[in-house]
Amino acid sequence: MPRPRHIKSHLPLALLPKQLWTVRPKIIYTARNPQDVATSLMHHYKYLQGFRGSQQDFFDGVLADRLDCCPMVRHVTEFWRVLEQHGDHVLFLHFEDMKRDLAAVIRKVCEFFGKVVSEEQVEKLKRHLSFESMKGL
Repeated sequence: MPRPRHIKSHLPLALLPKQLWTVRPKIIYTARNPQDVATSLMHHYKYLQGFRGSQQDFFDGVLADRLDCCPMVRHVTEFWRVLEQHGDHVLFLHFEDMKRDLAAVIRKVCEFFGKVVSEEQVEKLKRHLSFESMKGL
């Protein structure tokens, strides 16, 4: 695939290509409020897997990484450690910041990639990347 390129993944660190450590590509990791993630995930588990336990039981399972295909706590902490060790090529974003001030996050990402953007471009990106626009896809 020609450069520049991007890969979107939900894979844990151990399943990503080993070239991450030799090529050192730029990595953007987006985290979300853990309670919101767990609540959303619980609804998926109820619908897809017939989960019938309490919210507290489910949250305990999330915290103990006992859910199938969902080591959420480990996933976030592994990438947080990578950020601490290799911060020059890792940008850690928060979903809530995107909802609160998408333009600021766009500027931060552009700066991370060494790109200069005008306010007009930021506004255009903001419209294109808005949650309202994404819902229409």
